[in-house]
Amino acid sequence: MENKLEELVGRYRALGIDRQLDYDKFYLYSIITQSTAIESSTITELENQIMFDNGIALKGKTLVELNMNLDLKAAYERVLEFARTHVDVTVERLKELSALTMKNGAAA
Repeated sequence: MENKLEELVGRYRALGIDRQLDYDKFYLYSIITQSTAIESSTITELENQIMFDNGIALKGKTLVELNMNLDLKAAYERVLEFARTHVDVTVERLKELSALTMKNGAAA
């Protein structure tokens, strides 16, 4: 039984199935979509994926909605950079993140 399981795990890895889904992007789309929905954005996860991955403006969406999602994405990526480099949380860093989310005046 153990050998069979090891064989299956080996085949799974060899086929690259574990690399088919980019969980970091999945979380990014989900977090941004849910967070901006609270602020009345109607952009869906799929639309965010298209906008973020392809740089395509979305037809029928306001500039405020587009900027809100893009600005929050920039702040999210900056937070990840802070986490990767283990920097201290300071008032200045929080101000930086706040400025990113309001860069285009989207947060009102």
